[in-house]
Amino acid sequence: MSIKLIPKGDLKKAITELRSALKKELTTDYFFDLIVKKRMAKGISPVKNQKWVKYSKSYVAQINGKVSFFTSKTTGMVHPMPGVANPIFGAFGKKVRPVNLKLSGVLWESFYTKQNSRGIVIGFSDPVAKYHNDEGAGKSKTVRPMLPTHSGDEWNSGITAEFRTFVNEIAIKVLKKYKKPKP
Repeated sequence: MSIKLIPKGDLKKAITELRSALKKELTTDYFFDLIVKKRMAKGISPVKNQKWVKYSKSYVAQINGKVSFFTSKTTGMVHPMPGVANPIFGAFGKKVRPVNLKLSGVLWESFYTKQNSRGIVIGFSDPVAKYHNDEGAGKSKTVRPMLPTHSGDEWNSGITAEFRTFVNEIAIKVLKKYKKPKP
């Protein structure tokens, strides 16, 4: 038993129209909202089964203005300066919680998407992204995955579900235009 949903002659046209609609709707703004604003801003890793580790005690002390560090030009060693606030944290209003990888906003603003013939490429152009996602940031080399870039990585279930719903809504809008063929 089978059923035709779209007349044969309209199928190619419907697929082309669906591709065009998806290309138009799946913008950098859409993905920024889905990944950065709805997940990262709340301290949620966009990568499935990944939790972001809390900031280290020394980093929290810097954020709270209790200590700062300087690097000696002669020895290259890093020295703490207790009681000296780092003006960077105060200037940007950095908070200890949630862990959201936002200090100045430069990392978040480097988020981009590119569409090509094979699909959509999503990334961060700021070099700091590589440290957070792959190599590890700070003295402890803590990795906080922002994108599923490693073998076996997937988007978290919230992103997957929201994306699937969005694509389904677009498909329904496009396909409603085509009348079901008469049997």
